[in-house]
Amino acid sequence: MPPYTHNSAGSRSNTKSALVERTSVMRHPLLMLHLLGLRLTDQLRQTLDAKAEDPERGSVTIEQVAWAAAVIAIVAIAVAAIKAYVTSQVGRL
Repeated sequence: MPPYTHNSAGSRSNTKSALVERTSVMRHPLLMLHLLGLRLTDQLRQTLDAKAEDPERGSVTIEQVAWAAAVIAIVAIAVAAIKAYVTSQVGRL
């Protein structure tokens, strides 16, 4: 029978079937969002726990970046000085 007829037993069955189908269709995205939230919460908790265990974690990297910046600055000053010297010597020729 088509779902638009007024058979009370069939109508209830079709209505219940449509409701179950609609509920299961909405359940999947909600379940995926919930699992994503749990995963992100777990990753955040692990990150915070690791940071609490070793508060100096990452300080070596920051120190290396500071030294690299200092070396680059020294090299830039040396290049500028050499360039100025060469430019002044070319002017004498």
